[in-house]
Amino acid sequence: TIRCVEFSPYTAGEGGMLATASFDGTVGIWEKFAKDDDSQDDENDGGGKTPTEAWECTAQLEGHESEVKSLSWNATGTLLATCGRDKSVWVWECIQSEPNDYSGEDDTQFECLAVLHGHSADVKSVRFAPSHDLFGDGLDVLLSCSYDDSIKCWAEDDGDWYCHSTITGAEGPLLHDSTVWDVAVGGSGVRLVSASDDGHLGIWRCYTSAELRQLENESENKNDNTDATFSGNEGQWKCVGSIRNAHSRPIYSTHVAPPRAGHNRIASVGGDDLLAVYKEVPDGISGYNPHQPRFAVDVKVEHAHEGDINCVRWNTRDGTVLCTVGDDGVAKL
Repeated sequence: TIRCVEFSPYTAGEGGMLATASFDGTVGIWEKFAKDDDSQDDENDGGGKTPTEAWECTAQLEGHESEVKSLSWNATGTLLATCGRDKSVWVWECIQSEPNDYSGEDDTQFECLAVLHGHSADVKSVRFAPSHDLFGDGLDVLLSCSYDDSIKCWAEDDGDWYCHSTITGAEGPLLHDSTVWDVAVGGSGVRLVSASDDGHLGIWRCYTSAELRQLENESENKNDNTDATFSGNEGQWKCVGSIRNAHSRPIYSTHVAPPRAGHNRIASVGGDDLLAVYKEVPDGISGYNPHQPRFAVDVKVEHAHEGDINCVRWNTRDGTVLCTVGDDGVAKL
């Protein structure tokens, strides 16, 4: 069984690359190459070789002790994260040679940078987000969610990855009381959406300590900036809202439309055969409030598949198309 597939956002040259996560504990790396097909004649040229494309498995990453549940690339395609039933999260570096940099070795190399332990049960999903200089000194943070009902935020500092914080819901009004199946990143990396077995969607926002202190002062009509513990720029995730009872059964997957789409819609699917799309709406007083966002149902498609719907993804180019896949073996657009 292949559980997950993700295209790399960047590859050197004109090719392409994708990664697959499998129940056999391995991760497959596939690359697209152009080659000449002698079996076809180019009618426009009056004969000859026709260039075609072929996908080849160029690497197999091993290390997980059991099935790999999910994987994610960072925005530049230089890092790949994987997670699995063995409760671990792995971070791999993807090193690609430029097309004219022939070293006599494979063009693409993968090196394990870190094996992260901290979850007490299966890790269901991983997602990269930009750090915005709020988490360590790396360009990315990594978010993971688990059967242990929690979300963890991993950061990099001087080349070492560590658990920056554990998000359980105590920071805001929502507390997932069951498995967190998926997390999605939106809002240029400052918004996080969590999908849980409890049927709820959680909405989280990244703040600095100073911003949280300012919000607290505003809510209490205070003007107190003397507390040194709130003066830093360290990132913190706070639950700013939720979509309660978004599904009647577990939510297996959620995804936020890309920023270039301009509509911030959230899509979710789950065990109730439902595809739901939510749009952000103004509160009628102050308009759109990023600190207390409100969402309303935009579209609900019941019986979208015959059985559980396992994954939903927006087209990352412009957010005009959705794709869903389910236990019925069908992909729908």
